Amino acid sequence: MSSVADARAATLYSYIVAPSIVVLYYDYFLTLPREIEYVWSRGFTRVSILFYLNRYPSMIFEIAAFIFTFGSVGGIDSTCRNVNLATQILLIFNQVVVGFILALRTSALYLNTRKIVIFLVLCAAVLVAIACWPMFYRTGYTIKHVPTVQGCTMALDPQTAVHIAVPWEALAAFDIVVFCLTIRHTLLLRRAEKRGAVLRGAGLHDLIFRDGAIYFLTMIIVNVANILIFLLAQFFVVVR
Repeated sequence: MSSVADARAATLYSYIVAPSIVVLYYDYFLTLPREIEYVWSRGFTRVSILFYLNRYPSMIFEIAAFIFTFGSVGGIDSTCRNVNLATQILLIFNQVVVGFILALRTSALYLNTRKIVIFLVLCAAVLVAIACWPMFYRTGYTIKHVPTVQGCTMALDPQTAVHIAVPWEALAAFDIVVFCLTIRHTLLLRRAEKRGAVLRGAGLHDLIFRDGAIYFLTMIIVNVANILIFLLAQFFVVVR
C-alpha cells in the first residue's frame, strides 16, 4: 500500500475517531449529575470501585490517545508502537472488568447457581487467555507508523490485523455466552409463568427487554462488524 493511500486511510480513520470521542464525552457529561448523586455520594464500596474501573480507565486513556493521534507529540515510530501496545493492554483490561460485571449479572439471574458460576468462570478464564495471546505471540507482525500523517497513526497488514482481531473475537464470544444464558433464563421464566409458578404480568418481549437480551444482541452485532473489518481488509488496516 502506497504512502499516499496510507495517508488517505489515516485521514478517514481520524474523521471516524474524532466524532466517537465527542460522543463518549458527551454521554459522560450527560450522565455525570446522576453519577455524582448516586455513586460519588455513597463513598467507596465494592460496587462503586467496580463502576470506576469500568468507566474511568478507558476515558482517561482516550484523552492520551487523542493527543497522540492528533497532536504533534506523536510521530516517533517507537512511541507509536508503545501507544499501540498500551491500547491492546487497556482493551484486555476492559474486557476483564466488563466480563466480570456481566458474569455477576448473569449469575444473579440464576440465583448464583454453582453450575452457572463455574461455567462463567471457566469461559472467562479461557477467553482472557485467548485475548492475551496476540500480546505474547507477535511473530510476523507488521505494524508501521504512517509518517505522512501528524500524530500516531499505525497501519497493520492483513496478517497482523487477524491477530489483533483475536481480543475482539474473545469479547464477542463471551457476549454470545451471556446472550444465550439470558435468553434461556427468559424462556425458563416464561414457562414457569405459564405453570403458575411465578406471578403473571410480563410478556415474553417485556422479559427479554428487562433481562437485557436486546442490549447483548446489539453488542454482538457491533463486535462482529468490528471483527469483519480486521478479517476482510485487503490492505493495511489503520489503527491507533
